[in-house]
Amino acid sequence: NFSPQYLLRIEYIGNNGKPTNSFPLSECMGDCDNNEECSSGLICYQRNGKNEAVPGCLGGEDDDGTSDYCIPAPDETITPGVDNIGDTMTLFPTPVDI
Repeated sequence: NFSPQYLLRIEYIGNNGKPTNSFPLSECMGDCDNNEECSSGLICYQRNGKNEAVPGCLGGEDDDGTSDYCIPAPDETITPGVDNIGDTMTLFPTPVDI
């Protein structure tokens, strides 16, 4: 779990790749329009409306704009509750009688 004392506050830097010296954007910075506008390991979190929280960042719920922000990319290698071993994924391993 994240502790609020370690979260970054959202910060509006620019839009449409400008100012060019500020892009790609760092974590919790916006306004991004796609993942390419974010630094390596980050994705552009597309908010659905005003005052929407930004995962892993502080301040989105206080932002009445519609800017989108760069956040850490989710780890897609391990999914809780899913058997990630083998070629097929099942929700839970099937018990086997021995």
